[in-house]
Amino acid sequence: MDGFFECKTDTNIVKIYEGKSSLKTGTFLQKIDGEIYFVIGNTINKYVNNSFKKIFEVTLPNFGIQIHGRTAKDIFLRMTDGIAHYNGNDFKYLYKFKSRVSFTDAVVFEKEIFVLADDLTNGVNLVFRGKLIE
Repeated sequence: MDGFFECKTDTNIVKIYEGKSSLKTGTFLQKIDGEIYFVIGNTINKYVNNSFKKIFEVTLPNFGIQIHGRTAKDIFLRMTDGIAHYNGNDFKYLYKFKSRVSFTDAVVFEKEIFVLADDLTNGVNLVFRGKLIE
């Protein structure tokens, strides 16, 4: 057996999406508040009743196709030039990078977030921590 799944003709694994791969149509998925969110290009979708339901579209120009969050109204966005947040209505930058930095991963807790990044200009690994303002 190769990988995690034994593939047979009677498998329960089915393809639910196929699209041409490019920077504008890249995909990402994340579990947020117990639900699966799919990023397809700049569109954030939930997978509901065997179909993709559009939740919102990212209107910021430097969206980096990754999201992390607690709820549908509390989503952090990987930007190619920083870290942004979606509150259910608006997008806002929380942090702007000063050099060429790649946001690589994030973990979100109830009242804080940790973000890993690589400063590609200076060859430095970075860790950011944000706390919920109450």
